[in-house]
Amino acid sequence: MTRAEFQKVWQAGFVILDGATGSNLQKAGMPAGVCPEAWILENPSVLINLQKEFVRAGTQILYAPTFAANRLKLASYGLEKDLVRINQELVKLSREAAEGKALVAGDMTMTGEMLSPIGDLELEELIDIYKEQAQALYDAGVDLFIVETMMSLQETRAAVLAIREICDLPVMVSMTFEESGRTLYGTSCEAAVTVLQNLGADVVGMNCSTGPEGMLSNLQRMVSCAAVPVLAKPNAGKPQIVDGMTVYPAVPEAFAEAGKKLAEAGARFLGGCCGTTPEHIRQLAEALQNVEPLPVSEEAGCMLASERETIEIQAEDADCILGDQIDPADDEVQEALRDEDMDTILDLAQDQADEEVSALNLCTALEGVDEKGLMTSAIDEVTQMISCALSVETADPEVLEAALRRYAGRALVNVSGLKDEEIRGLLPVAEKYGALLAVREDIGQESPYRLTSLKKGTVLRVIEGSRLTF
Repeated sequence: MTRAEFQKVWQAGFVILDGATGSNLQKAGMPAGVCPEAWILENPSVLINLQKEFVRAGTQILYAPTFAANRLKLASYGLEKDLVRINQELVKLSREAAEGKALVAGDMTMTGEMLSPIGDLELEELIDIYKEQAQALYDAGVDLFIVETMMSLQETRAAVLAIREICDLPVMVSMTFEESGRTLYGTSCEAAVTVLQNLGADVVGMNCSTGPEGMLSNLQRMVSCAAVPVLAKPNAGKPQIVDGMTVYPAVPEAFAEAGKKLAEAGARFLGGCCGTTPEHIRQLAEALQNVEPLPVSEEAGCMLASERETIEIQAEDADCILGDQIDPADDEVQEALRDEDMDTILDLAQDQADEEVSALNLCTALEGVDEKGLMTSAIDEVTQMISCALSVETADPEVLEAALRRYAGRALVNVSGLKDEEIRGLLPVAEKYGALLAVREDIGQESPYRLTSLKKGTVLRVIEGSRLTF
């Protein structure tokens, strides 16, 4: 399915997703502690019957049960060498259940390992792990991808990048938020939407964690800054422990009524997570029959984001206050870069973050140093301690690629001092990672540039990368 064809699907109205897989399989006899993917392949009729019921209930997109069929998860059961076979056979079962009446999404989730510097997993290794699963799912003929139940924005980015570097199928992304509006890793709803929709996700939303009532406020926050459809896939209420068993209290009628409120608030893709049965989905689909979907905005404002926070540049001329003290022209910065002294860089960054700049500019272009290595080190150090958005200044496309790939936010690309041909070399990279471009405006009356120096930094005109032409 092309992304244009997928767009026509949701433009026609609400899109009904399926309900829970794991909790329903457990009720059907799947024991605790087994590898779910392997158990399904040993008991295929259980999955097929469940998914057929979801399709009869109104489901338009089935999630293939490949949720945790990545190399690291499968390795805990000694099944990592069977990754391709497992993913492809599970997709085949969902295709059989769909009978051409529903799309089949290749399902991917977190690996269970933490990224460096907290854990031992490096970003590029993680992207390769996701690529391995994405390739198997693509070769199996999935119609689209769903990256779901994600808590880490950086890990979510890795999954989306992996899929985008394999194919151009539609990608839905769904993170798990607490009622506070943040993931367990601290990412806000707004930051998730801003980063992921600009990275190339076709749908962004949330699943699991709460019941539909607990999602309403967070969903409204997502819709407010989304330029793509928003997804809501709540549990059947908050999980409760009764007689040592996990139960979900929301009956289908209550779930459907609360789901209707999510639709009225702007959700376009709706389904159910833990505890939801085909009956929950049937009643949800019926409840939405007389609801008019809200339009999906085509513009989301001029937004920057770190892994945790967002900033919207609201001035009519889109001015942005750029903290530009990490400048290799400065003797102190030169010495720090030559000595690979990240403590000094971090101190300068913290001083400017305290001044509430719109974005913190990083430039490591200095003769005789490893510009790319210093840039990625600076990003690692600064983002651990500072939550404001970053700006990257370089004339080298390889340095920009390394920086934007590593940065778990939506960055500025500062091209204010570059020639037109240098900017052209950076544009494809900025476009791939969904970055904004910043250009200054000062070089004479007839020039489109003008530079204004302020105490906090430099005022730059910010524009969408895809709109910069020469």
